[in-house]
Amino acid sequence: MTAGFLSLFRAYKSLPKSNALIKFLSQPGIKTGLLQTEEIYMENNNRRMPEAIEPLFFVVDEKLKSVEMTDKGNQLIANIVKDDTFFVLPDITSQLAELENEHFENEEDPKRTLSCKTMLSRLSVYIPSSSC
Repeated sequence: MTAGFLSLFRAYKSLPKSNALIKFLSQPGIKTGLLQTEEIYMENNNRRMPEAIEPLFFVVDEKLKSVEMTDKGNQLIANIVKDDTFFVLPDITSQLAELENEHFENEEDPKRTLSCKTMLSRLSVYIPSSSC
């Protein structure tokens, strides 16, 4: 396997619908080299795939119709918005526990009891309103 086919594989993983790439893959022997490179990185349950996609910002999966950000892409966007925790999910269970404790402490005062919607609105994540 050559570095050229690895670069071609990376281009295919990031922009599989590129017209220039599709035209290049139609040349004899190129598609075969790409498929051989793909086999090398996908063997043993994609064990070597991280080293192939390391320099990419995102990977497009045509079969699943999805786009997955890589660590490098996540870091780029986090630097742009100047928030290192931009892609870090908050611990919802601990936040819910705190809200429930607050709810039980204030239960004797009917004005201070929290409804489900009030509790969910205090969480730092979006939860559809139909969940209450």
